[in-house]
Amino acid sequence: MKLKSKILILSIAPIVMMGIIIFFVSSMQIRSAMEEQNYSGMRATAISVLNIYDYGAKGNYRLDENGNFKKGNTMNLSQNTDIVDSVKDSSMEVTVYYGTNVMLSSLTDANGERLTDIPVKESIVQEVLVNGQGAMDSHIVIGGESYMAYYQPIINLSTEPPVGMIMIAKRQEDLNSAIRAVQMTILLVTVVMGVLWIAAAVIVVGVITKTLNKGVQAVDKIAHGDLTVEMESGQLKRRDEIGVMSRSISGLRTELVRIVSGIQAHSATLIEAAARMQDSALGSAETVGHVERAVQEIAVTAGTQAKETQNATGNVTEMGNMVEETKEQSIVLNENAAKMRETGKKASETLAELNEINDKAREAIEIIYQQTNMTNESAEKIKEASQLITSIADETGLLSLNATIEAARAGDTGRGFAVVATQIQKLSEQTNSSAKQIEEIVAALIENSNRAVGTMDQVKEIMNLQEEHVRRTDEIFSKVQGGIESSISRINEIHDMTQHLDDARINVVDIVQNLSAIAEENAASSEETSESTVAANRMMAEIAEDAEKLNTIANDLNDSMKFFHVK
Repeated sequence: MKLKSKILILSIAPIVMMGIIIFFVSSMQIRSAMEEQNYSGMRATAISVLNIYDYGAKGNYRLDENGNFKKGNTMNLSQNTDIVDSVKDSSMEVTVYYGTNVMLSSLTDANGERLTDIPVKESIVQEVLVNGQGAMDSHIVIGGESYMAYYQPIINLSTEPPVGMIMIAKRQEDLNSAIRAVQMTILLVTVVMGVLWIAAAVIVVGVITKTLNKGVQAVDKIAHGDLTVEMESGQLKRRDEIGVMSRSISGLRTELVRIVSGIQAHSATLIEAAARMQDSALGSAETVGHVERAVQEIAVTAGTQAKETQNATGNVTEMGNMVEETKEQSIVLNENAAKMRETGKKASETLAELNEINDKAREAIEIIYQQTNMTNESAEKIKEASQLITSIADETGLLSLNATIEAARAGDTGRGFAVVATQIQKLSEQTNSSAKQIEEIVAALIENSNRAVGTMDQVKEIMNLQEEHVRRTDEIFSKVQGGIESSISRINEIHDMTQHLDDARINVVDIVQNLSAIAEENAASSEETSESTVAANRMMAEIAEDAEKLNTIANDLNDSMKFFHVK
């Protein structure tokens, strides 16, 4: 699988999973929040109804001799349908109980008749009528339909047990419809954001991988010996990690060109010197052979000693010049080898610096990665705070609704109160709007931080790939350095042998010069000279063999340098 595909999968898969998780988690939270909101609204409605009864008449709640549930002497709760019907208009049903008996209800059957038989669970009776506390029932079946209900006790005095209760009920289907609408909205937003994210990821990943491929191709060419590759100016001017990588590759190529060019130049000099040394050694061996034959002729005939001695002197002088030249060439060759060693050390230092740069870049990326995660956590906390603000705004809106109802019932005296309720309603709407804006900003912040985390992971993989290429280059230079050290060792051996040859040359010259003065000892001297020339001939053969080895090493080094192509 290509790097682009891997990055796309790593970028898209978390978003898809996050979208699914967000959808299900938000669905559960929305259901919980809406149920809690409905219960709060039903509780507030129940309290509002009780307040209306309290304001409408003075006195205790009681059951008269006709079975009517009254408040004081004037308000007949069993016959007062206006209040429960007005609450019914806000999609809530009201039922008034005396004990567990239904006195009045806004709930009707299929014929439009008000229901009078609405059972109450034992747990609700215990909580409301015995303990005097409000209670909730998440599921109650009334007239074949599922409802959620809230029960508020009706109390005359705080020291007495409740005489009845008010039930506020709301259809479960209404709540489920609202939840489904919100879920569809969330799903649509999630899908749209996911599509936009995928499109952005494809574009960004395409740009990044295209730029990285150029850098990888350049490093691959360098690894295969092509040092003619050039990095684009746009990549070199970038301020991000890709720009740093491109500049490092360009610097590596420049340094390699300089090193390889120097090694190639020195290898050519080494080949030339080895060839000259081999020719000199062969010439010296041939000259020593002439000397050996001359000494043998001296032993056969003393009459031609003077003439042969002159010939031997000339040959020995020529041999001395060749040996001297060979010695000088070996010194030059040794100096060139030392320069090659220094060049190899600089290349190794350059690779070490590049490794340090990679390590620092990796540490910086890790720090950025941690900071991005911290930003994401902070955004989540802001999101929780905005949800709390939204809940408070909803409660304020409900209080404003109750205040509006009360102001309407108060008539002209409640107009001022209605103005205040209207302002509270506006404040609630403004708070809701601000909370939604905060949630949108937080969502964008979370999305950006998640994108930054994905980018950091991509850059980590890129740095690991670059480190692998640097390691391979370091292995190649280690091999070149080993070849250079081997060449230096051979050169030192040649220098030592040349020194021995120069010493032998001095001995031969002394012997030949003494031949003219000690003619009477010609026989003994010729035998000694013959042995010396045999030894010199053997040394020349060894030098010729070493020169051939040096020539082979030089050619191998030159062939290794042909692996690189420079302008």
